[in-house]
Amino acid sequence: MPVTIRSTIQAGPGGTIGLPTGYDSANDIVLYWVGSDIVSSTPSGLTELLSGTFAGWTHKLYIGTGAVTGPLSFAPGGYTDMFGLALQGVDRSSAVSGTPTNNQGTGTTATGLSIDVARNGSMLFLGSISSVGARSGGPAGMSPATGSPYDTNMYVDFQAVDAGATGNKTSTYGSESWIMQMIALQPVAGEVVVTPVQSPPLFFFFDA
Repeated sequence: MPVTIRSTIQAGPGGTIGLPTGYDSANDIVLYWVGSDIVSSTPSGLTELLSGTFAGWTHKLYIGTGAVTGPLSFAPGGYTDMFGLALQGVDRSSAVSGTPTNNQGTGTTATGLSIDVARNGSMLFLGSISSVGARSGGPAGMSPATGSPYDTNMYVDFQAVDAGATGNKTSTYGSESWIMQMIALQPVAGEVVVTPVQSPPLFFFFDA
């Protein structure tokens, strides 16, 4: 079963967000991108994977591979943008394929760095944010998740991918600061099928 998005959720100032609709705590995993003007904390059940900063703004990626209980408090008291996804079909024992990448810079071309994916049926995600406004062009081959963009300049894009290098993903902005964070999630590994081999018949000879 390939990785698919079950649902998404977004929330703004206040620093607290719920769980995506239909989240199955026994089988799903969750991703949360959180941007804030104060340093966000890690709620119980989540792990921080990536962090980038520009001009006093921090953009982080969190993952929850076990049962997660909401609501989740990341940055109470700050101006915060939050984008969450519930994902089904992910291998909860080994969810992340390859090494997640964080890239940041300034200019008109924002680049998400390639990931080497190990399994077919995986899904690539790109969470990005800029310092000023909306992008004028998104990453080729990717689609915006439901609710993206949020608060003008917080984007989450996705693409179904198979084993191999994803290649870099680029977006176009005005000349401004940006952060691009990529992660690939993999499905449960396929079962090993053992094909039985028929042995040749054995003959026994006895003296009369």
